[in-house]
Amino acid sequence: MHRTQVVILGLLLVVLCFSIPAAAFVPEEGELNTKVLAAYRGLKSWQATVSFDDESGLTARVWYSAGKWRQEWQVGGGNGTAAAVGVGGKVFASCPGGGAPLPVLAYWQPPQPVRTWKELGMDNATAGFGFCDEAPCFIFGAEPGDDVRSQVRLNNETMALLFMRLDNAGRPLQFSFGDYATFKGFEFPGKGTLTFEDGTTVSFSMIWNEINRAGDPKLYSPDVFSMNHSGKACGMMSPLYRRLRDEFSFISASQ
Repeated sequence: MHRTQVVILGLLLVVLCFSIPAAAFVPEEGELNTKVLAAYRGLKSWQATVSFDDESGLTARVWYSAGKWRQEWQVGGGNGTAAAVGVGGKVFASCPGGGAPLPVLAYWQPPQPVRTWKELGMDNATAGFGFCDEAPCFIFGAEPGDDVRSQVRLNNETMALLFMRLDNAGRPLQFSFGDYATFKGFEFPGKGTLTFEDGTTVSFSMIWNEINRAGDPKLYSPDVFSMNHSGKACGMMSPLYRRLRDEFSFISASQ
């Protein structure tokens, strides 16, 4: 073969290699689910205490197991208590009645990640690799650089959730998680931010108290909850609690 033809052939091979879509190297849906589950294999339940930057003294104790959650709110100074149980983006029982905020950690590590993300409106046909705060990350549901579509972004090595954006009944919601640290063999975030449609934010911090000791079904039972709170006086004067109750009491993803 003539030297010129060899050079041309070599150049064509280089162009062909770089023209292969990045999506060809993206893990398939089943493989991605397996990788995320492997990173948190053995994590069955947890209990954490969430505090909020904008309101000192307001805390939410959250229990979580297999998609079910329980949340108990308290404000320092005796300004009230509130509680609720639910699954995913739905509140099943609350005290006081009439609705309650969802936990800000409700979708942090669901039992079936990819299925949950698809239910939240993320397109499983769109994925790629990008950068999150200058670190490599995997993006599911959107192309790199797309900040509008529903998506999740995961740490490329640990598979920890860094960012989630979803369309909640036509209104965008964003979650970001950071300050990850290893606790009892798992990566847990120390801080997070919830961003609403108007750009306002709720920043929060977490203390992880119990791992795999919050699996008692009675903790999450609406019937047991209602029985235990029957006739009980609940009330919450916290402005931030009322705002979350009004703006973050359900998730109804637009498909």
